[in-house]
Amino acid sequence: INELKKNPDMELFLYPVDESAAPGYYDIITDPMDLSKIEASLKSDVYTDNVRQFILDVNQIWENCYLYNLPKSDIYLTAQRLSNEFNALVTKYNEFVVEEDESKTQSEPVTITTDKKRKVEVLEEKIEKIDRKVEKKDKTLVKFESIIDDIINDPRSIPFRTPVNPDEAPGYFQIIKNPMDLSTISNYL
Repeated sequence: INELKKNPDMELFLYPVDESAAPGYYDIITDPMDLSKIEASLKSDVYTDNVRQFILDVNQIWENCYLYNLPKSDIYLTAQRLSNEFNALVTKYNEFVVEEDESKTQSEPVTITTDKKRKVEVLEEKIEKIDRKVEKKDKTLVKFESIIDDIINDPRSIPFRTPVNPDEAPGYFQIIKNPMDLSTISNYL
């Protein structure tokens, strides 16, 4: 753990994910893991007789990152680098690792299952679809903003630029139930 913490990139994985920075994280990630949780387990001797669980928990950090983030995103690539660094450390300190099963050692990296890969693919497809909609909506909004700006800059629009003053137009709000003006539209955009 101390070796990993020397890497400044590990700061991203020191504490639980703040959902305000990662919306929907806990809807997608069912087994959250971070270095502070692992350190607490180390201090309470959870891993004393189970080195494999320690390795699985550290690898869970990377799996969660791969599952939530898009491949090729900075954080995804950072997790890959840190995972490689961790696996190298496990190999380096392998003499301290006790085998639990003759066929499988604790130094074997945990891989993302096919089911999790499919979840990632589905999430990526949904995100790409949302991105296309946002991009299309952004282009539409830019067009609307341009139209509103053109109208506001036309001197004939002066009476329609701001909300109607009830003192200047008595009874207006009894007749007009949904008042609208250019500044209100512009604020919506």
